[in-house]
Amino acid sequence: KLKMYAGDDVSSIVVDVGTHTTRLGYAGEDQPQHISSSHVGVIVEEGDRNGELITDESRIDYERKHFEVEPIVNSDGFITDFDKFQTYLENKLTDNFQLDLTESPLLFTEPNMHNKEHRLKLTEILFEKCNVPCLFLGKNAVLSAFASGKSTCLVLDSGHNSTYAAPVFEGYILNGSTLRYRIGGSYVSNKLHEYLKSKGIPVNPGYAFNKVVDGEDIKVTPKNTEGFTDSYRDYHIHKIIKFFKQECALVSDISITDKKLENIKPYEYELPDGKKFEIGGERCLYPEVFFAGVDIINQELEKAGSDAQMEDDDDHLKGFIGVQHAITESINQTDLDIRKELYSNILATGGNCMTQGFISRLQKELPEIAPQNLRVKVSSSHSGSVTEYC
Repeated sequence: KLKMYAGDDVSSIVVDVGTHTTRLGYAGEDQPQHISSSHVGVIVEEGDRNGELITDESRIDYERKHFEVEPIVNSDGFITDFDKFQTYLENKLTDNFQLDLTESPLLFTEPNMHNKEHRLKLTEILFEKCNVPCLFLGKNAVLSAFASGKSTCLVLDSGHNSTYAAPVFEGYILNGSTLRYRIGGSYVSNKLHEYLKSKGIPVNPGYAFNKVVDGEDIKVTPKNTEGFTDSYRDYHIHKIIKFFKQECALVSDISITDKKLENIKPYEYELPDGKKFEIGGERCLYPEVFFAGVDIINQELEKAGSDAQMEDDDDHLKGFIGVQHAITESINQTDLDIRKELYSNILATGGNCMTQGFISRLQKELPEIAPQNLRVKVSSSHSGSVTEYC
């Protein structure tokens, strides 16, 4: 029997699956009810990768051997294995909301770049296998705008793997003016991990050592890690690096061309195994790529006689010279009539925008390159746990 859903009678669930984090909650609420990693675990027995599927993050974190950890979406934000995703979604809604998918209207986010094949497959799975009664698919940028009370704005969405500059006009994304760059928070995480390796500071996951309190001292002894998979190890190391980055990474208030790296206040950090170290200018050097790009940073460092250089081994970074320029370029590709409104409604969202100093630097940089006769206003969608740092 066909059911009608409208107005306040609908208690729909919002599902926002990102490359780093998945958020679920009730439509109309200020914050998601549940935030977890966009990964699943598979118990591997005698080489069989089709063992028990683990979707609960606390169980994935649990120390266990012969256990593979896999992302449920690829770097473009599209689901890779729909069978595993179906189990993932059903378990999340059952465990955290005590809901039956067959009785739950869904509002599902999708990447800003259109992929017809992915949309059709997702719709097929949700209707034919999950038997959802009602489904709405919305672009990330559009839903971010609506969540902030805007129908027209320029959305800068910088997440784990990608950064988008997407104009939204009267509730519709302007695909022809949307720009995407394959750079996000994972780039800074990888660079910080490389920095630790270069300093001879290993990052050991929690299952690789024992900590014993002996009076005022803490003794750390290594454990046998045979049987733990590479994917399980990488998953736990990434979590350690994420917390390290969350505390130490900093976007400088001015370009590093104007502030010498050695003048940046060092930050002392302690890893879970007790190792302590200091990180200096690199805590600003790596996040600076989002405002200057790799090529410009290296040119200025070379002029200053610095030995610090950032290797650009990724083709997708070529031509990227900063998020502020991505915003102006995207707006300049829209109709003249709406540019004024876009400049006065710039919305920064995504976990990478939560880096210390990111928003204030953007608010400083944009007016300097925007048309002088236009008012520039940058706001952030972040409040509490709405967005997970990545």
